[in-house]
Amino acid sequence: MSVMRISWGPQHPASGHLRFLLDVDGDIVVGMEPDVGYTHRGIEKLAERRTYVQNIPNVERVNCYCDAMGTVLGYVEAVE
Repeated sequence: MSVMRISWGPQHPASGHLRFLLDVDGDIVVGMEPDVGYTHRGIEKLAERRTYVQNIPNVERVNCYCDAMGTVLGYVEAVE
């Protein structure tokens, strides 16, 4: 039995908020670990060295692309 771990994802048509870590033995999946929030990692670290205005494009990508305007509006209002 030779198990290999592979990353499968991101798995959301609009935002990619989920990936799966699969343990496979040939064609058989023997284990699976969901990794929810996969695209959110590092946003805070990116924002540390940027100004409020420079962070706007990053804030647009935090939430689902379907509601980027709602996320940015909240951010910009908080900054003002």
